[in-house]
Amino acid sequence: MAEELLDIQPLELKFT
Repeated sequence: MAEELLDIQPLELKFT
């Protein structure tokens, strides 16, 4: 689960 969250965090920052 932690790995998925880490993958989403950077993605969200790039999207914004």
